[in-house]
Amino acid sequence: MGTVFYNGVQYNEVPMLYDIVRDELAIQQPGGGYRIRLRTEYVAAFSLGGYLFSRIVGDSAAGVPTGFYEVLYNGRTKALSHRAKTIHEDISSGAYRADYVQKDRFYILTDGLYHEVKSKRSLLNLFPDQAKSLRKYIRANKLKFNDAQREAAVTQVTKHYEELTK
Repeated sequence: MGTVFYNGVQYNEVPMLYDIVRDELAIQQPGGGYRIRLRTEYVAAFSLGGYLFSRIVGDSAAGVPTGFYEVLYNGRTKALSHRAKTIHEDISSGAYRADYVQKDRFYILTDGLYHEVKSKRSLLNLFPDQAKSLRKYIRANKLKFNDAQREAAVTQVTKHYEELTK
């Protein structure tokens, strides 16, 4: 169950599924049966299971592809995550095998521009005025920027930056 902002209207308590492979939102008909895929260009945002997703229309100037982005931190500076899964098919062993490969990309929205965060350095370069304080915070909290912990680190550092610049 979740909330969806569709074509300018908010709908609450909607049974829905988010298809991360197709980057589409589907709703379940009342009474069961089949699912309906919503037209993504009409979905502005949705929340599902305590997570908030926003649709961003990207272009070459924005620096992000069009799609749904999870809002990790929502302040003056926003931390976002774009999750994508692709199907990796393999028939080299003589048998068909398919695996899902997930790729998460993290972005910071500052001054109307999206900046991809791939490492600690790329994050600190976005906040040069507070880089020294943020380095201390990262060290004190033992934040890591490897694939498994990057989401938490980006979220915490962005939140701390907001606290420093109030």
